[in-house]
Amino acid sequence: MNYSNYCITCMHDTCGKFPCAICGSEQDTSNPPPGLQPYTVLNGQYLIGKCLGLGGFGVTYIGLDLVLKMKVVIKEFLPRHIARRDTHKSIVVPITNDFKEDYDYSLSKFIDEAQTLARFNHQNIVPILFFFKEKNTAYFIMRYIPGCTLEEHVRRHPDGLSEEEMLDIIMPVLDGLEEVHKAGVLHRDIKPKNIFMSDEGKPILLDFGAARYAISNKLSIWLTHSFAPLEQYAADTTYGHQGPWSDIYACAATMYSCLQGYNFEKKRLDGPTRAPDRQNGHPLPHLKNVSKKKLSRPFADAIMKGLEMDIKQRPQTAREFQELLKGSQRQALEKKHELLILAGEFEGERIPLSSKPLIVGRNPRKSSLVFSDTNISGTHVQFHSANGMVYVMDMQSTLGTYINDTKRISPFEIVVVTTGETVSLGGRVVFKVVERDS
Repeated sequence: MNYSNYCITCMHDTCGKFPCAICGSEQDTSNPPPGLQPYTVLNGQYLIGKCLGLGGFGVTYIGLDLVLKMKVVIKEFLPRHIARRDTHKSIVVPITNDFKEDYDYSLSKFIDEAQTLARFNHQNIVPILFFFKEKNTAYFIMRYIPGCTLEEHVRRHPDGLSEEEMLDIIMPVLDGLEEVHKAGVLHRDIKPKNIFMSDEGKPILLDFGAARYAISNKLSIWLTHSFAPLEQYAADTTYGHQGPWSDIYACAATMYSCLQGYNFEKKRLDGPTRAPDRQNGHPLPHLKNVSKKKLSRPFADAIMKGLEMDIKQRPQTAREFQELLKGSQRQALEKKHELLILAGEFEGERIPLSSKPLIVGRNPRKSSLVFSDTNISGTHVQFHSANGMVYVMDMQSTLGTYINDTKRISPFEIVVVTTGETVSLGGRVVFKVVERDS
């Protein structure tokens, strides 16, 4: 049967009219090796489209369920360091007979993984619709969900993710991970590229690594540097047993990486210092010192706890890590702040902050805190405190508002300041943010 009317980019039936009216793609009839070629039909039902990704352990395609007329994602097992595509027969074969036992073993683990994941019905775990063996390998059929990876999501937020945005992503992922761990399954490769963000904002955990782990145990270590804990760098228990705590490390590393922000110069997300390098004395900077946006100390500390080198010092379960993160939020919310006046006519006094805006200026009718210094504008700056954070907004002052004597705030720009930072009004009045004694 001729399927060339289908656009291999979006699987729309174009009726032979290209470029595609839905996605604008021209007709294309090739995938890069070792991918299967477009218009290949698997299991008599699934039409192969464009290759979405080529990884070390497999190939991912967009596809079409020809029975249900539904877009799907097709994952093919092809571990390229021990197997290859026989281009004449399009089947997958071991590179040499020496790798046949290893290939068969890892293929069985890939199928075991599919069977395990297919049992889960969790909104934050990639849904496996069907799996089958063909072409001397195996395939997952997954529901197609519009969206992008978490790495791409961070790239689209050049100002970085906030504490609240990161929690909205990682908490559901940990919910899914808890269910998986209860079934005795570890992910072993959590990273921003393996968390998918649907267009509705729902995070979904992808690409579990059972087969990858099977090959690593028999051949060499296969992992993602910066996101893997030290215990994953040994095929034995030299650095400790792997367990749920290993995935917790990877979750914390993912949060660390995302909160640092996208590195546009290198076109990637930078992960934390690699575990073996940390073992050899290379430090891991505290997240609070490298995050793109300002974070509360308890929240940053909770993530650093997940990145502990010592297994026993980390949260032991996904639920425990969630509780640690929730506790950090409670601590932040319970914090009360005030302004200590370091310079100006009320030097030494402390001004409590609340959710009610505190306007500082020279105009007594419009300002809550009035200074007589003529260098201060009528309404110079506004402070308020909410959710354990302190917010500052310059009110179009003449001489400006400065954070730590270096950064001048733009008019009506709202900036978060943290404990210990200073706010200067035209260099005449200086406030320091301090925590209020309970």
